Amino acid sequence: MGISDGLTPAQRRTEQLRIRISQAAVSLYRSKGYQETTVRDIADAADISVRTFFRHVGSREGAVFWIPANLDALVADTPPDADALSVVIATTRRLKLIYELPDGSWSATVTAVPELRQRYGAWLVEVADRIAECIATRSGVSLEEDPTPYVAARTAAGALFDLYGHAGIDAPVHTPRDILDRTARVWRDSEYGLDEPTSDRLASHQET
Repeated sequence: MGISDGLTPAQRRTEQLRIRISQAAVSLYRSKGYQETTVRDIADAADISVRTFFRHVGSREGAVFWIPANLDALVADTPPDADALSVVIATTRRLKLIYELPDGSWSATVTAVPELRQRYGAWLVEVADRIAECIATRSGVSLEEDPTPYVAARTAAGALFDLYGHAGIDAPVHTPRDILDRTARVWRDSEYGLDEPTSDRLASHQET
């Protein structure tokens, strides 16, 4: 599945424009430096107006991270019986395939720029929440009644960020159990409150 799948013609044009903006931004961040690159620089490189830049990506960080309009289609393309953790892992890696450039400069830039690394973590959480909603809709469950997709999606997002979030799309693939074990240690006392019972419940979910 590519960037055009599940999109209307208007959405496809928007996504293609976002990709062009992202490529221009990454190139400038690497050659000129993040702090030295202005919105005008990116707009000129992408051959668009500053107004168009702000309408489609909103900021210098947003030029590198966005949530494609066909995220629902990407989730739907995963096996229907896949657990929430596996869906998040598969979908986020597919997203990185959309963003990544042939020379790997997208991942390299995110790794090198502190502001982008911080935004990457927030982006993963946004993606995870959207994926949880998609999983719940696909499964016909209410997140209020069964928050497992939401908790699992947030768990996977945090683990991805911690384990190989900055390593590029060719990073080793960890099993859901690896991710659960690692995240339980990292997030146990975090703002998300991933405690031992929650980790055990999710582990049981993986084994069924």
